Amino acid sequence: MEKSIVQGAGEESGPKSQGFQIHIDKPELIFKALQDGVSGELGTHLLQDPLREIKIKATKEPNGFNLVAKIRLSLGASMDRGIHERDLIKTIVGEYPEAKERGGNYIIQLADKTQLVIGRGSVGLDEIMISTGCVEDFIDKSIQLVPEPKLENEEFNRATTSFIGFVEKAVDKIYEIDKKDSPDEIMTLHSPKQGMNGGLGGLGGLFGETKTPEELLGKIAVEKPNVTFEQIGGLGGAKREVQGLAFALKNPELYLKWETKPPKGIILFGEPGTGKTLLAKALASQADAQFFHVKSSDIASKWYGDSEKIVSSIFELANQSEKKTIIFFDEIDAIAPFREGAHEATHRVISTLLENMDGMASNNNVMVVASTNRLNSIEPALLRAGRFDRWVEAPLPDEEGRKQIFTIHMNIAQEIAKRELFNNVNLEVLVSKTEKLSGADISELIRRTLEEKVRQEGMGNGVNLVSTEDVLKELENYEKIRKTRKQMGFVPQEKEK
Repeated sequence: MEKSIVQGAGEESGPKSQGFQIHIDKPELIFKALQDGVSGELGTHLLQDPLREIKIKATKEPNGFNLVAKIRLSLGASMDRGIHERDLIKTIVGEYPEAKERGGNYIIQLADKTQLVIGRGSVGLDEIMISTGCVEDFIDKSIQLVPEPKLENEEFNRATTSFIGFVEKAVDKIYEIDKKDSPDEIMTLHSPKQGMNGGLGGLGGLFGETKTPEELLGKIAVEKPNVTFEQIGGLGGAKREVQGLAFALKNPELYLKWETKPPKGIILFGEPGTGKTLLAKALASQADAQFFHVKSSDIASKWYGDSEKIVSSIFELANQSEKKTIIFFDEIDAIAPFREGAHEATHRVISTLLENMDGMASNNNVMVVASTNRLNSIEPALLRAGRFDRWVEAPLPDEEGRKQIFTIHMNIAQEIAKRELFNNVNLEVLVSKTEKLSGADISELIRRTLEEKVRQEGMGNGVNLVSTEDVLKELENYEKIRKTRKQMGFVPQEKEK
């Protein structure tokens, strides 16, 4: 079925007369929301087989903005009819001979110079992702493959028009491959501040009819994590303790039976990159809880404003929800350092935290988790009984932990690429050479090693599978970078033993 699409200024185009269409309700409100720092879902639309649904979101970025569409195949489409997202991606980008492949993702440039990235979605899902420049890895970390569009009116309109036109065309193409007509349906996009039940960043549906306070827009991220403990290498003791906390949140009635109370406040501490945030997300996933991700630096940025009001609103929102909820304060030392000698605003924020922690005693649906790299810098009153009294350490991984982390990241890379990438890599050698590396360091080491393969192949050199020597060579380069960062004060100094 032939249909014209809008591919950007300068191309002949016209409105689609039928088939799947995307309509923006008041684009100026989306633009204004992004200017105000509000990111979130613009809309979700259920589709007919072989597709299941499409979701589109917008995110404010340091140098502009990103639009991301995720197109999900219906259950069984890949197995029953041989429809695989990898083959669909190649077909969609096939008419762009200049498309560049980067780690399984494809970068294309439209006639109006808008750049788009097309690739797979989340690991384990039959999902296609289309964005104006970014991709998400298996732990939801955003990676910018091409410069994001600038948040200027003219570029916003151009990039948005081209993005929507391409997404419509991709949906049409998938139905065409399955020998079906694209459904005559319209998907409507709303501002993240407006739509989706008036919720936070377009995610208000998580709270039923709960109205998200204005001061929280853009200040917290509401997630439904799918991180499992198997995806976290090492940290055996920490994982066992956190699994117990998940049980406590799911089964508070057993505590009541024995006339005791489940823990309310947990603090995860350890050096940067050891997996504290992953532990918190795995806790929420196992407890089937919604996850309020509060970046303390966002609250601290309003230090002389109404920071304490933001903290109160976060607790109020959690207490109003009927769902199990985890409030996660990332790097809590940014808002709760020692009160002695601190600014009056610091005193107010800490007092608000203490008041709300004490007020949660009767709510078995809410658990507060915090992370820090500097446990000894936190206001002691927050660490007393009934508050953040359960401490869980996330140390640097031991030998067995590092072996697990290497294995996890290598397997994930191969799962995403759907092919073998590593040639009998000697984990014992790698483990012996990475004693002081964190899990995040090892993840970055694997990424840099694979990136070097991409660079070599892009230069037309012959490329073999990754060997032990390849990883060791990249380790040597990475150690030099870490040493420079440490000298400049970007990496914490090692503790004396």
